[in-house]
This record gives sequence, structure tokens and C-alpha cells, in this order.
Amino acid sequence: MTTDATAPVLGWLGTGRMGAAMARRLIDEGESVSVWNRTKSKTAPLVARGATAVDRIADLGSCDVVFVNSRYTAEDVSERAGVPRERIRIAYPGVDEEFRPDGPRREGRPYAFTTATPD
Repeated sequence: MTTDATAPVLGWLGTGRMGAAMARRLIDEGESVSVWNRTKSKTAPLVARGATAVDRIADLGSCDVVFVNSRYTAEDVSERAGVPRERIRIAYPGVDEEFRPDGPRREGRPYAFTTATPD
């Protein structure tokens, strides 16, 4: 469990099936996680585990790292969360339809779950 007062506050945009599962793992390890989803009720199970639900995407802008599991682009994240564009890193998925550790990669890109995270 993370107890360090300097531990980063994590933000999670998109708590559908995949986003919720990944955020849940971090919450269960004691990380501080703020969550937002278009359908607010999808954040309830994470809040019950210890996450903080935010009302607006812009509220995630104060987090140290924001993970995006949605169809939002880097421009959307910059505009809506107030994260400067130069602080957004895109991790392009590099896997085929079948996602597994030994699965094929496209164009030498690594596996990735997130679309954008501020440094």
C-alpha cells in the first residue's frame, strides 16, 4: 500500500471494462486514483474501493499522471483536462486483434494500454 505523502495522484479517464479493471488494480494496491467517466455510475464500484470521482474531465488536470482509456485524442485531453499539449505522450497500441504477451507487434511498436499521460 502506498503511504508516501509524495506519491503521485493518478487520474483515470474512461472507466469502462478495461479502464475500470486497470484502475481497480491500482486502487487495490493503495494508490490515490481520481476517476471520471461519461456515464458517472460506472465510477461507483471504483469509488466504493477508494477512488475519488470527479465531476469534470478538467478536474483530472490537477493529477500527476492521467491515463486515458477512451476515444479521446491528445487534443481532447489537452483541451478538456487542461493538460498542456507538450506534456502529453501518446502510447500507440502495437498489437493485433489477439492481445497476448507473445502476440505479433506492428511496426515494432510496444504493447500499450494508455493513450495519453502527462509527464
